[in-house]
Amino acid sequence: MILLSQALASAPNLKELDVSLNEIGPNGFRHLCDVLPVTNIETLVCNKNFLGDEILQVFATVICGEAGTGATKIRRFDFSSCKLNDSGLFFLINALQNNKLVSQIKLADNFFSESVEALMLEKLNKNTTLIDIGLLGNRFSHSCLAKIKKIAQRNVKMIEEQEPNKLKAEIYRLRYEHQKLEQAKNMLKQQKSEIEKVKKLKSDL
Repeated sequence: MILLSQALASAPNLKELDVSLNEIGPNGFRHLCDVLPVTNIETLVCNKNFLGDEILQVFATVICGEAGTGATKIRRFDFSSCKLNDSGLFFLINALQNNKLVSQIKLADNFFSESVEALMLEKLNKNTTLIDIGLLGNRFSHSCLAKIKKIAQRNVKMIEEQEPNKLKAEIYRLRYEHQKLEQAKNMLKQQKSEIEKVKKLKSDL
């Protein structure tokens, strides 16, 4: 994993990384976390490895941008079947509550329990960018999973509503730029006219 991490640091065109089923443990994943901030990786698939809960605190810190080199480009990650427990989930969800970049997470088939449902829902409800939250195969109630689905649907709707506003803002910006361009053209035209007048006066003399 050390060699892979070193190689990733010099692979700026790599957007997706799948290291599933590689018997990666906490130490190996730590090396990957250390290099993530200097990569352009947007999708990280690491399912069916034994990551452990404590190392997820490191990953959570990295995606929050609190690791010295800054936030990652991560938009999607999959830590399904990684033998994670409630404490590992807490680290991740706490990091995601104010994250504006990550949109899809998969944490299926781990060992999360109903005891963290209330806290998890409270944290996730603060997030406005997650549109796909995969938590099947854990010990969550149907009610909790339904509420998580509603949070994702709410975020999808909010994002869809924001797009027209972004388009309007871009239209106004282009109109303003066009007006400035027209003003510059008129000013240039006037300057040319003045230059022609001066030339004519000189020729008359």
